[in-house]
Amino acid sequence: MDTLGVSPEDAEAIRLEQVAEIDRYYSGLVYAAAANRQCAWQRDMRSPEAYQRSVAANRQRFWQLMGGVPRDTVPLEPRADDLPERSGVTARRVWIPVDAGVHAYGVMLVPAEPAGPKPAVIAQHGFSGSPEATCGYYELDETAYLRDFGLRLAEKGYVVFAPLVMNNTPDRSRTNRKATLIAQQLMGLEVGKMMRVVDYLQTLPEVDNDRIGYMGISQGGMMALWAAAADERIAACVCSGYFTNRTPKMIDLSPHYTSFIQTGDDDKFFWGQLNEFSDWDIASLICPRPFFVEAGTEDRVFWIEHVKEEFSQLQSIYAELGIAERAELGIFAGPHVIHGVESFAFLDRWLQR
Repeated sequence: MDTLGVSPEDAEAIRLEQVAEIDRYYSGLVYAAAANRQCAWQRDMRSPEAYQRSVAANRQRFWQLMGGVPRDTVPLEPRADDLPERSGVTARRVWIPVDAGVHAYGVMLVPAEPAGPKPAVIAQHGFSGSPEATCGYYELDETAYLRDFGLRLAEKGYVVFAPLVMNNTPDRSRTNRKATLIAQQLMGLEVGKMMRVVDYLQTLPEVDNDRIGYMGISQGGMMALWAAAADERIAACVCSGYFTNRTPKMIDLSPHYTSFIQTGDDDKFFWGQLNEFSDWDIASLICPRPFFVEAGTEDRVFWIEHVKEEFSQLQSIYAELGIAERAELGIFAGPHVIHGVESFAFLDRWLQR
């Protein structure tokens, strides 16, 4: 057949050139957005109280980024089933109504000691996890990274609520696609669930309402960071195995980590996020409350150098407000696991009395 001097190979070469051109174009715009992001913030650094007021509008836009969160739409009428007890710790499964037909499910551990109202920690698993594994009821190879940290916190005297989050990439992506069709995001529903968990904890006589913390790893680290930024009732936050420079993590291929541009995790992409909200910007919504980043040197979810540079920007906010001790970076030698040493001491410092 006469191709008039044009071949399929020529057409394919031009197509690939166009793909590369557009890819470079959007990469440039994403990095430009990161450079201009602080125009979206008017932080008042005169005092912690002035600072809180100055970021209130950013918190509202953060809720909008998630497509909103369900709040107070159904009665707070949880149901519970008992689980086998540990020495000095009672346990039950709890289902908390969030919206019509939707519940926040988790395992709750209540230590007998100390007597009276106690601090509480929401203990969040990541992918390949469950509330039961978080609380030490079983361990598989893929859940060993949790190191029973929910049970360990209960043994230290915390009331622990270990929630379930959707932790399978195909399930998350499929569900998130439905949410985006109505201008919502799965993350908004899940953060709404965590806010409902706080509602529930504050009804319990065993819990001191002013001492509720959140600790999570990986996907759970994202939950801890985002929920604490959204809900000012969370008194202290530990983000493990998640906090990093979000721009390269989303779009740049690297030998140090897997970028989300390479995966099927489309639920990690939010309309316009990097115009306003890097990880340190989100954490700045937690300020002046205490915030801790736990990071392993061999963790392949992020590159430790990106963690350090991202945290340094947040730390400068706390330092300028005169509360540098409320923001800490705990680096340990190890992989993608709960370390639970400096991070536990941090929770003790800010939640125990």
